[in-house]
Amino acid sequence: MLTHLRKKAQPLLKLGLRQLGLLKATSQIYHATIRRWQSMGYFVATGLGLGFETQMRFLPSRYLPRPIFVKLSSIQHFVKLERVEQFVDLSYRRIVSRQEIPIALDGEWDLEIEPEIAGLFEANSGYRRIWQIFSDVNPAGSTGNYKEYGLSLFGKESAPESEDDLDYSTQELAQQLNAYISLFEDIKNNGYKTQVELGNPPIDEVTVCIGRNGNLLWYNGAHRFAMARILEIEYLPVRIWTVHGIWAEQCFRTYGGNLLEAVNKGLDAMDHRRLARPVDGLAANNPAKES
Repeated sequence: MLTHLRKKAQPLLKLGLRQLGLLKATSQIYHATIRRWQSMGYFVATGLGLGFETQMRFLPSRYLPRPIFVKLSSIQHFVKLERVEQFVDLSYRRIVSRQEIPIALDGEWDLEIEPEIAGLFEANSGYRRIWQIFSDVNPAGSTGNYKEYGLSLFGKESAPESEDDLDYSTQELAQQLNAYISLFEDIKNNGYKTQVELGNPPIDEVTVCIGRNGNLLWYNGAHRFAMARILEIEYLPVRIWTVHGIWAEQCFRTYGGNLLEAVNKGLDAMDHRRLARPVDGLAANNPAKES
């Protein structure tokens, strides 16, 4: 009964707050309070040495900021963003908002995965666009005339690649293609750099999730991921968006201590930059293989 009333009341409350111009401020205060409550609960749980389930419940909702270097060939599948998000509300950590994916997430989100190459080409227009422009299987790959070929694919004179392209003029498409070409040539000639090395926020890194068995699932960052595949980059810096609760528990049982530290130790064990110094290719920032 209470759940039913809450569902009925929430849209009305949001509408009223929006009309008063208070929705954004109220949302910020609410989520700040939730994060503070989580942090306090997690601090107490770890301080008292409580078990995995309790620490999992209070594990803060924030991304893991540092990238880890993984073999590009180890990313064989992808999981759709909406597939992960739908399990946020189904998790027993119901205080987490849809925009704040937990560091560790329970559920079956990692089971319905798709093959990375064929599936992502069909499902993601950004990945498909880069692959079509720069892959050796198309005219641009053999002639190097990426811009002309790209405009022939995505210019106004042709059918739009997606609804987003309807808003682009030919000049704007040319500017976007120039940015793609500049990034592709930089990776090809100077190696694949992390976002921090490029002066960008670490949150812009190619993003993956870790499934229950420790498998890497592509999640976000289609353009750079496609370029890395085309250029056969061996080791790719990735940001971890979330890990499965079962994998997190395995880390907790293996490494002990608090849960967040255990997850980070699990990530260290996957990080080729930490496992071997230097790793072939990493010392030169993962230059593209010579053809």
